[in-house]
Amino acid sequence: MIHQLKIESQYFKKIVDGIKTFEVRKNDRDFHVGDYIGLNEITDYQGSLKETGNFILLRILDVFSDSEFLKEGYVILSISPCKIQEQKREYAQWYCRPEPLPQKKEITDT
Repeated sequence: MIHQLKIESQYFKKIVDGIKTFEVRKNDRDFHVGDYIGLNEITDYQGSLKETGNFILLRILDVFSDSEFLKEGYVILSISPCKIQEQKREYAQWYCRPEPLPQKKEITDT
């Protein structure tokens, strides 16, 4: 599962720099170990929060939810950055790309 979330610039930068390796969140998304979080940076722009376009993908390593130490319904997520990487695939032998459609011929009166 990939959870898309917003995060303020001051915290986003600490995660990108490797200083902040956890995230405290309301557990309204049923976070699990092995899930991913896509964090979209937001910043104050003319009095309202706007997305900057900066993004980081993180994997959830641990979910701490002990109500003795946390407000009810909140969790601390242990997180680690991930890379998005394309994989080259060999197509099955039976697969062939379809032939391009023939070009339409113009009909002219002669």
